[in-house]
Amino acid sequence: MNKRILLYSLTLVLAVALIFGLLGTINAKQDETAAKFATMARFATFVSNQYEAGQVDQLDEAEAPFIFGIQIHNRQGRPIYESPQFHNIFGHTEINFSQLNEAKVTSSTGQRIYVFTRYSRDIPGYVSIFSRADQGLIQSNWRQYLIGGLVLAMIAGGIWSLRASRTLRDLADRFITFFQALKEGDHTKHIYVADDEAVGEVAFAANSMVDHIEQLITRLNRQAIENEAVFGSIAIGVIAVDRQKLVLRANSQAGYLFEFDPEKVVDRNILEVIRNSRISDAIDKLLKSKKNRIIEDQLRINYTDIRVLASPILDGENVIGVVLTFEDVTGQTKLQEMRRDFVSNVSHELKTPLTSIKGFTETMIEAEVDPKTRHHFLSIINQEVDRLNDLVTDLFVLSEIEKDERSNTNKEWFDPYETLDSIVDMLDSIAQAHERIEVVRHYSYGDAQVYGNVNLFKQLVINLFENGVKYSKPEGGRVTIRAQSQHDQFVLEVSDEGIGINKVDAQRIFERFYRVDKARSLDVPGTGLGLAIAKHIVISFRGTIDVKSVVGEGSTFIVKLPLGN
Repeated sequence: MNKRILLYSLTLVLAVALIFGLLGTINAKQDETAAKFATMARFATFVSNQYEAGQVDQLDEAEAPFIFGIQIHNRQGRPIYESPQFHNIFGHTEINFSQLNEAKVTSSTGQRIYVFTRYSRDIPGYVSIFSRADQGLIQSNWRQYLIGGLVLAMIAGGIWSLRASRTLRDLADRFITFFQALKEGDHTKHIYVADDEAVGEVAFAANSMVDHIEQLITRLNRQAIENEAVFGSIAIGVIAVDRQKLVLRANSQAGYLFEFDPEKVVDRNILEVIRNSRISDAIDKLLKSKKNRIIEDQLRINYTDIRVLASPILDGENVIGVVLTFEDVTGQTKLQEMRRDFVSNVSHELKTPLTSIKGFTETMIEAEVDPKTRHHFLSIINQEVDRLNDLVTDLFVLSEIEKDERSNTNKEWFDPYETLDSIVDMLDSIAQAHERIEVVRHYSYGDAQVYGNVNLFKQLVINLFENGVKYSKPEGGRVTIRAQSQHDQFVLEVSDEGIGINKVDAQRIFERFYRVDKARSLDVPGTGLGLAIAKHIVISFRGTIDVKSVVGEGSTFIVKLPLGN
């Protein structure tokens, strides 16, 4: 910029100097002409005096810095004297004596000449002095004009340069402030210039660039926020590492699984975050491989079953990192175990009666059996068939209840107290099938409405009551049913005075086919699904079921169902 100002200043100085020099030269030419004629007039007086005095020889020797010719004419205009070099230089030049004093003519040789003519009474006649037009006199005058022009030009150029420098410096400061703000990440600054300033287009382009950058950054920030929201809301843990196994990013779910702060593990080695060599080995395999493949594994970390998927981050054909996903499959693992246990238990429950049936039928087929023994065998077979039927029925009921949990089919509002009264006879018949069992009822009747399947509610009460009867002591006891409304809940309690349940078994009492007293299980009829069915019925009502028990004193099952208006 300074070089440009200097160049502009020199150009201005030269232009002004040339203008002043030109004007000075024109002025000098005018001064020179006036000076010539004034000198020629004085010299004409001198020539007249010399001629009158008869000193013509001195005229031949007379010289002046600009006079090269002398002519003297008589009154009739006939030449009576010419200087020695006159004809060689000026040729034959006609003089119009009507144009006295100063004249500019062209000689016969084609030269432009100045002529001064005056009448002299002393001669008498006319004295003419000739001078070439290109003969200079005051050469120093135009130089003075030129020097003066240069000085004035330098002063003007200096003033203009100072003002231009200040203007450009101000513009430079505005540009520097603008780009400094841009460097520091402030994209709100703009360059403000006047409309007539030469850098207006540059400023407009820079401002447009900043606005575009600001829009781009705003869009990128919005996309980053959206990506971060999506990344953070993923239900599985995600960790990305580079080729040095340094963590690039981790989401909150990964931090929850492995108990770390996602923001504090960035740039840390993956082994510092998750101390498991199998994860490190999977990363090594992917970093060494050029194939786009996925490595799957399942680990147990901190008592949690985690499914791990490792996939490469590719840049073209180069592996630049690895993405690890972690899914908590503890629930799925438990579900699979429950399914295996369920299949095993069902197989066992089916195998036992089928073995008895097969054994007795083979005996009757292969051997002669008396009628009494045959009748006994057939009675046992009938009992085992009833057991199988009860098992199949309970499995079907359990399946239907699980479906009912996910739908509103066959659900309605009903009065639980009226429903309890409707199954009194059924409960009494169950109690009568067992000796020395006393049934006690305590119902706090009131306005109550429960939403659900009324038949499943009946099944719930029957299963809990039947369980209390089955596990009563051999000498008998009481089975008590209590029902009351507490605030926004209907509370049903079924208590017995049976063998009781210890704390360990109480945690698993609602599992399918689980029996507390293994030794007595063979003597207690049933499928082992009664309490499991009861639990799923309560779940379908969006309620809770719990058990309180003391070994040797009995158990109390507590059901709480939500009440409606």
